[in-house]
Amino acid sequence: MSMRPACLTEMRQETVERLAALPVFKNVFDSRLPQLKRGMLPAVRVYTSSTSDSVSINIPEFRSHVTLVIQIICEGPTDPEIAARIDMLCDVVKGRLMSDGDWLQLSERVVSVTTEFDRDVQGEWRTTTGTVTFSLQCTEVWEPNVPDWLESLKMLVDVIDPAADPNTGPPGTPPNVDGGYPGGWPGPDGRIEVDARFVNPNPPSQGGDGRLDIERKGD
Repeated sequence: MSMRPACLTEMRQETVERLAALPVFKNVFDSRLPQLKRGMLPAVRVYTSSTSDSVSINIPEFRSHVTLVIQIICEGPTDPEIAARIDMLCDVVKGRLMSDGDWLQLSERVVSVTTEFDRDVQGEWRTTTGTVTFSLQCTEVWEPNVPDWLESLKMLVDVIDPAADPNTGPPGTPPNVDGGYPGGWPGPDGRIEVDARFVNPNPPSQGGDGRLDIERKGD
């Protein structure tokens, strides 16, 4: 699968849509830092980043690792209760996404999944954040923009190898007259032995933003 520049947005939006349908969450945000109030919990924050390594020396082609971060924030009266609750919510998130075939096809593969926890105690308000981080692999390909596309090519070959086109007469021997080949061998006789014609397929379509459409491998 090829990752478009909008792939991160699509990944977040598709993830938010699925998690927002879960009844255990009051709010799911496509944002790193939403303003959270106590009545909004449990809530989820979703954001992304990516890194890329080049895999081609001919055209810009990269193997990209998309980091999809899902932060689950919940509260509880005691540490054991809130720990059990955040464990359950993290399992719900992972189960919802990794059992969804359509969501899995947004990337080539899930490279790894990590889960971390962070607690915050302010008076009677105890909150815990469970951070589930998916590392997803995609391939990003940028086709070169060729404004003057070569549509077809015609090549005619007059073979001069003696076995295929013997010309061993002395200078002036027909058809080598009137300033033509001075004679000897090998030499052209004006007969076309190879008539090759090549037709290129249609060029990649040009997007409305000036970029070429990117091939989606694996679709």
